[in-house]
Amino acid sequence: MGKANIILIRYLKMLKGVCAKKSGAGNIPALRLSAILTTREQKMWWWIKRKRKFYAKHLSYTRKAIHGLKMFLTFWRNKA
Repeated sequence: MGKANIILIRYLKMLKGVCAKKSGAGNIPALRLSAILTTREQKMWWWIKRKRKFYAKHLSYTRKAIHGLKMFLTFWRNKA
């Protein structure tokens, strides 16, 4: 490896360390993803990777949503 490559690698490692200190080490993968993904894919990835404790509100709504969907489908199937 040339001297330029070693300097680049050291710079990237230092940059990762600075990012980890400023924004928290957990945000580094998100920073990488933001460079390559579209907004829609970022949102989908974010929903998948969120911690479970944040889902409590959404899970409590799931029964209502399923019930509403069943009623909606039944309404359209029962044509007299």
